[in-house]
Amino acid sequence: MEQSAWVEASSGVGAAPDRVEVLPVDSERAAARLTVLGVTTRSWLGSVVANSGGLVVGHGWLRVLGAGHEGLSDVAAELDARAGRLIVAFDVMGGQFGWGAFSTGLTPTNERSAVDE
Repeated sequence: MEQSAWVEASSGVGAAPDRVEVLPVDSERAAARLTVLGVTTRSWLGSVVANSGGLVVGHGWLRVLGAGHEGLSDVAAELDARAGRLIVAFDVMGGQFGWGAFSTGLTPTNERSAVDE
């Protein structure tokens, strides 16, 4: 039986120093996004996609992508496989938070890029 990382992820949400709103999820849409991404709910990414439309942190200062919600794209829509990068969040200043390294043998990394970069 597959064990979801949502218990751990939602604990982090609950312990966050800022308010975090978990947006409602459409389960059919979430399942389709998991397939596109090729991830399961055993990962934090997969569990956020499966259990939320996204996460709104600090009254919108940071928007973490999930399965998508009104006004917030889904994480699969931000996949740029050619560049080996997946945008997972946006901040209020226009910055993008990405996860990279889709090539075999590379270590995944997190990065933030600002609008003026």
